[in-house]
Amino acid sequence: VDALPPHAEGCRAPEEPAALAPVFVLPRAGQDLRADAQGRVVVRAASAEGGPLTLLVDGERAASLPDDEPTAVRLSPGTHTLTLLTAGGRHATLTCLIGVRPP
Repeated sequence: VDALPPHAEGCRAPEEPAALAPVFVLPRAGQDLRADAQGRVVVRAASAEGGPLTLLVDGERAASLPDDEPTAVRLSPGTHTLTLLTAGGRHATLTCLIGVRPP
């Protein structure tokens, strides 16, 4: 059996516990978002565990997100802390600024 090539720089090895943490596809860390007229933004997240992810906004349950599918989530303007939780208890957190699109 041939050995696998090394991981790309910055890519976590599968045996590292953090490699199984969920990730935000949208928004990305440091990305500012603009809500639509109904106050919705698109959130997309993925997990090595598969299955739905729970989205917390500022510590409160806001939505259940399907794995790796874009989902519209209602967020008020301002800075928010978004946290993803997997069924297995893994999590990821980021902070983003939600703005309002001009009319």
